[in-house]
Amino acid sequence: MSFKKDMPNFSSLIDTEEFYFKSIPSSFWDGLEGMIRFCSENAEALKANLNAFSEIIPCESTHNWGWDFLVQDIPYYIKMIREKVKKGKIDILMDCLAMLVVGNSDYIDKLNDFLQDEKIGYHCESTFRVFSGKYEITWYLNEQPKTLTTLQITQEIVKSDFQQAYEEYGRAVDTLKDAANERARKDAVRSCINAMESIVKICGDDDDIKNATSKLKTSKKWGKDYFIKQGLSIFNKIHELYPDLRHGSTETSEMPLEEAEYWINAISAFINYMVKYAEKNHIE
Repeated sequence: MSFKKDMPNFSSLIDTEEFYFKSIPSSFWDGLEGMIRFCSENAEALKANLNAFSEIIPCESTHNWGWDFLVQDIPYYIKMIREKVKKGKIDILMDCLAMLVVGNSDYIDKLNDFLQDEKIGYHCESTFRVFSGKYEITWYLNEQPKTLTTLQITQEIVKSDFQQAYEEYGRAVDTLKDAANERARKDAVRSCINAMESIVKICGDDDDIKNATSKLKTSKKWGKDYFIKQGLSIFNKIHELYPDLRHGSTETSEMPLEEAEYWINAISAFINYMVKYAEKNHIE
């Protein structure tokens, strides 16, 4: 159970007008004490929560007993967490929050409502791990990448005539929702490539994308050669830059969110172009 594991690239995210991803508003800290009390049903639970905080931060554990005395310790731990956040370690805060609510659906709902009210760009869900026999918290982004809208629009564009492309874009939509995860970004781009490849093969009436592209250019019915060859160029360049997109490849590559968004937008623009010409040429 680790925010850093769920959001490995959280430090590269930036705050937006709708959500905080790197910083925390001052009003959040005012409400955090109430959140801690809400998730501590008695003095024993509160002491356990504060000591768990001390291990995550890390800092000194509490030696107090009794609700009234333990409540007086809460501001100290909030201060220690806040200092970590000021240093860019928002993962410390999120791990403390996860520990606070894990295994209790009412606490999780309360926390997610609190995060939403404070415009924090994350929410959490609980998962039961069979092997460990324990519940774990998984973190997700609230804000969807703008590219997700492009995927959804393109999926509707191909829906009528290109079933495989429609299904591939559906998979891309699902995976890109976890855009902070590099594997998810690569899977989304791979789905878009597969969609584009299937469309070129159908329109070019050939099982090989290179041959299909040549047939499209030869037919003189698909616009200028420059635009027709963009699909093949994208296909080749992506596999050159990211060899691990091919199944079975042992090479590894990095694909930042900015690059994933570029390729998704480029592929989608090409698909939009092809679909319009397919309608003109009565391709189904």
